[in-house]
Parts: sequence; C-alpha cells; structure tokens
Amino acid sequence: MTDGPQNWEELGVVSALAGNYTRDSKGFLDSLANTLISVLPDQVSVERKKGLFLKSHPVVKLEVTFGDHLYTLEDPGHGRLSATHAKAVRGITIKTEELPVEQWISELGAQLQALEQHSEKAFYALKEFLR
Repeated sequence: MTDGPQNWEELGVVSALAGNYTRDSKGFLDSLANTLISVLPDQVSVERKKGLFLKSHPVVKLEVTFGDHLYTLEDPGHGRLSATHAKAVRGITIKTEELPVEQWISELGAQLQALEQHSEKAFYALKEFLR
C-alpha cells in the first residue's frame, strides 16, 4: 500500500462498521453487501427481497466466506438483523452459532484485516464505504 492507513485497524474498520450499523441497520445491510460483492465477488453471496411492485430489491441475506468460515447477516423482516458464524471442516459444517451483530461485525473486521495484505482493491473499497 502506498498512501493511507497501513492496516484495517488504522482505518478503524470495526468501529466504523459498528457505527454505520447503529445509525441505519437496514441501509447498512444493503451498503455492506454492495461493497463486499464488488471487491470479493467469489466470497460473497447476496439474496434480495423479491416483489413485483418494489422499485429496488433490498438485501435480505448476506453471506461472506473466508476459507472454512461462513458469516451470515440477514434481515428476518421484524426488527434487528440476525447474524451467524459457521465453521466447516472439509466442506461439512461442524458448528453454527448465532452472534450479536456487533460481534459479527468485529469478526468480519478481523477477517477483512487479514485480507488487507492481499487485496489493495478491497482495502480502498472498504475505506470508501466507511466515509
């Protein structure tokens, strides 16, 4: 990396993501999904709400895969978002746990921090998202 922060912690990823979530949880899911799918297309899956009369199709489920870890954030349609983390071994899910959204954000931030070493594009896209 040439200019800017040297790692995700300097960028304040976790606290910025948490702040964005606190301000607008529904908009957060759409914004985060759009940002992550643009920089990690092979690791992100997005499910959108379907409907004939909807002008935009909001994100209802976001899945992000880092190796054997699957992070899912979804809007069940009644209040807060729900978050889970699943761990797989040789393609078989051995553990799935529900997490508070804030913890999910923290764990996702840690995974993104590890990714920073390999993807300058991801780093700067997330930096732009956090503005």
